[in-house]
Amino acid sequence: MELSIYSSDVRDFDEQVDRKFNISEEYGQRIFDDRGKLSLEKCEYGVDPYTYLAVIIDLQEQVDNLRKDVEQLKKKSGWVSGYDDHGWEVPDKGLN
Repeated sequence: MELSIYSSDVRDFDEQVDRKFNISEEYGQRIFDDRGKLSLEKCEYGVDPYTYLAVIIDLQEQVDNLRKDVEQLKKKSGWVSGYDDHGWEVPDKGLN
């Protein structure tokens, strides 16, 4: 078996890899919602299950749901950001 690799095959390899991992380059800006998060609401086509994109979208939905749950629990318990019962500092910014 003979394998030939030409310099033109790998010349822009780093840039090609970066573009491939750039979701907006691959799918366009419409796949992002107003918060800059991936969303299927504006997506013009289906995302195949078990792809990295589908997993990322699912994880973002899970994180958003967990944030809503935490905020609801904070309201029910009367807890405010700062220190909890264990004395751990809890950030009240940067979670959006």
